[in-house]
Amino acid sequence: LKFIKAAEARHLSRVVAALAREYNRGTQEHAHRDYVMTSLTNIYDQIETRGFQLADPSLLSKAIDTFLVHYSALARISMERGEFNWSITPKLHFLCYLAEQAHFEHPRLYWNYSGET
Repeated sequence: LKFIKAAEARHLSRVVAALAREYNRGTQEHAHRDYVMTSLTNIYDQIETRGFQLADPSLLSKAIDTFLVHYSALARISMERGEFNWSITPKLHFLCYLAEQAHFEHPRLYWNYSGET
């Protein structure tokens, strides 16, 4: 999946979340991975709703906050081991603004992945 664009793989998030839950061995890293995938699935569920506005933008904000907290923890754990499996990218910064903007218009109206066709 390394070379697949995020927009193309988003429908796999529910399967990967189930796998993260199934293979959670109770470690801190596994718990963070489980939260990351569950919250990412929640983000996609919110964004894939129809209409020009979200019914409850605070649900998207909560899912994004949860995702960012646990993703950052995974990045820190990875870096402490000298690995770089969870990179921090500008897309993560954009998620904060996406949550704020969602109070005014549906993210599907303006969200795209930079550099993707």
